[in-house]
Amino acid sequence: MKTILVSSTEPSVYKSLIATFLCRTLTKKGFNVFPFKILSCTNDVYRTTEGNNIGRFQMIESIACDKIPSISMNPLLIYKDDDDNILYHRGRKIAKNSEISSFNFKEIFKNEIESLDDKYDYCIIESCDTIDEKDTLNALTAKLTDAFIISVDDLNIDLSDYDFHENFLKASNFAVKNPNAPIDIAILYTPYISSLMDIAPLSIEEDVSLRIIREAKEFGNPDLLIIPGSSNTCKDMIYVRKYNLDDIVREYSKDGLILGICGGYQLLGQKLIDPFGVESEIKEQSAIGLLNVDTIFEKTSVYNRASGKIIPLNMEIEGVENHFGVSYNNEVNKDFIHLNIENQKEISKNEGAYNDSFNVFGTYLHRCFEIPYFRAYLLNRIREKKSLKKSVSKHYNEYLINEIDKITENFKLKLGFKFYLERILLWERF
Repeated sequence: MKTILVSSTEPSVYKSLIATFLCRTLTKKGFNVFPFKILSCTNDVYRTTEGNNIGRFQMIESIACDKIPSISMNPLLIYKDDDDNILYHRGRKIAKNSEISSFNFKEIFKNEIESLDDKYDYCIIESCDTIDEKDTLNALTAKLTDAFIISVDDLNIDLSDYDFHENFLKASNFAVKNPNAPIDIAILYTPYISSLMDIAPLSIEEDVSLRIIREAKEFGNPDLLIIPGSSNTCKDMIYVRKYNLDDIVREYSKDGLILGICGGYQLLGQKLIDPFGVESEIKEQSAIGLLNVDTIFEKTSVYNRASGKIIPLNMEIEGVENHFGVSYNNEVNKDFIHLNIENQKEISKNEGAYNDSFNVFGTYLHRCFEIPYFRAYLLNRIREKKSLKKSVSKHYNEYLINEIDKITENFKLKLGFKFYLERILLWERF
C-alpha cells in the first residue's frame, strides 16, 4: 500500500480539499483508496453508522473514496463539550483538559498506523491537527508510514477563487447562510448542541435559508424550527429555561413547525428524569412540554442503526440512534416512527412522538434529513403554505459526489499543481 501525507504548517481547509482531490482522482482511476486522519480537533463532526463521531472532512474524503464513513478513518478526536476539551479514542473518552497536553499519543499513533489494512492500493493521510509546537506527531506519522509528503504550503496555488469552494462547504456544513432564500429554517442553539451534521442536507436546497437562534431576540418567525441533538439535555434545558426560550418555543408552536432530533426530542417532552445523576444533579425537571413524553436517563447509552416507517405519513425512514435516556410516550397512537429493522435484525417497536396538530414532532433518528423524500415532505409543506413551487429533493450523497467531482476537475485545470503531482507521484499520472 502506498501512502501520501498531505500536510500544512497552518490550519487550512485547503489541506482537506487536496486530500479529497487525491482520494477522488485515484478512486475514479480504479484504485482502492483509504482516507485517514489519525487526530482531529473539532466540534464539526459527522456521526457514523457505528455511532461514533469523526471529523466532517473525513466523511467527505470517505465519500470521495466510495467508502462508508468509519471510525477507523479518524480514530482520535478532541471535542469541546461546553468548558471541557475531551479526547476520544474510537468513541471512548480517554482524557480531558490538562490531561490531553500530557497524554502519550505516540503509542496510540503507532498502533493505529500499524493496523492500517494492506488490502488498499493507496492510503491518503491528512496530517493531524497540531497539538504540540514541534509537530512531532505528524513527523511520527510520516516516519511510520514512509509516506510521500505533499506540503500545502509549498504548492503556491490560490484556491480562494474556486466556484466549488462555497458549494463544497455549503454541502457539508449547515452554517453557510443563504439569507435571501424564501424558506427560513432556524436551529435553536444550546450550550451542549451536537450532531449538527444532521442539518447539513438542508443546506443543498436552493430555496432554504439556515440560521442559528442564540437569543430570544433572534427568534423571529421561522418556517421551521429544528432543535438538534445535545450531549447534555438536562443542562441544556436549564439554559433554555433561564433565557425564556421555552416560553418562546411554546408560543411559536401555536402556528409554527417544529422538529426535535434526539436531545431536541427529549427537550420537547414533559419531564426529564435523571435518577442516577447521569447529566446533572437535578433529579427531575420540566421540559418544554409540547409532546406528551417523559425521558428517564439511565447509566448506559443506546446505539442502533435502524429503519422503518413514519407512521402518520406511511413513509420509509432510516437513521442512527445514539443517545442516553429512554423516552416514554404517554399517548396512545401518537408514536412517530415504527422501526422494523435494527442493526440488521428484524424488530417491531415504535419511537418518537407528535402532537394533535401534527406540527410538532420528535425522533431519536439522526441523519433523517439525508432521506430525500422526508426532507421534501417538510419543505413542500412549507412551500405550499407560502405559495412556493414544490420541488423534489436531491440525494445528499449524490450531491456531495457531484461537488467532489467538480473539485477534481478544477484541480486538474490548475496546471502547476498537475505538473507538481506528475513529478512526485511517478506511479500515477493525473
